[in-house]
Amino acid sequence: MTALADAVLLSPSGLTRLVDQLEREGLVVRERREDDARSYDAVLSPQGRKLAKAATQANLRRVRELFIDRLSEAQITQLIAIWTAVDPQFAAPRPALLLLTQKGV
Repeated sequence: MTALADAVLLSPSGLTRLVDQLEREGLVVRERREDDARSYDAVLSPQGRKLAKAATQANLRRVRELFIDRLSEAQITQLIAIWTAVDPQFAAPRPALLLLTQKGV
């Protein structure tokens, strides 16, 4: 939970309140860590995964509408080259990157 708080730029108490709310809504569950019985992980519930997937798809569609669909094929190729220069992991096939860069999908 501490690592998650750091990653999302919240205080540990702020993250605890957020996870409490998400847990009440059935979107996450707390699972005790196997390597440290004093610690818990916040894990998406099946309902939480479903909601996260829907939100991801909606966000990708909107990014395509506002950004990718306005670029030519040459500009998309340049953009992929720039992303790859920033982080070579972008060179590996990634579903989200493929969805964003395939027009008409």
